[in-house]
Amino acid sequence: MKDTVITLIGITYRKNSSGVDIAVETEREVYVGLKSVGRSDFYAAGQAGLALDHVFVTDPINYNGEQEVEYLGERYEVTRTYQSSSNVLEIYVGHKAGVFS
Repeated sequence: MKDTVITLIGITYRKNSSGVDIAVETEREVYVGLKSVGRSDFYAAGQAGLALDHVFVTDPINYNGEQEVEYLGERYEVTRTYQSSSNVLEIYVGHKAGVFS
């Protein structure tokens, strides 16, 4: 069931007139399903210094390698993706353990 809306945030860098790299964000909303974070994924992320918060499920065509996700007013980092079938992509998001903005 895809009844949740998230904002995928892509970040690219462009040089300004002084030659300094400036981050440019692009945002787009997509409908996703929400899945619980599995126990083994949760603990594996913790060992890597990350805290997994959510797993979003969508069609792979909706994802273009964005690095961040906004959900319910909070920003999360995409920690990994997993394509479980030709039309199902899982997007795992979280934050660094001990850090939350």
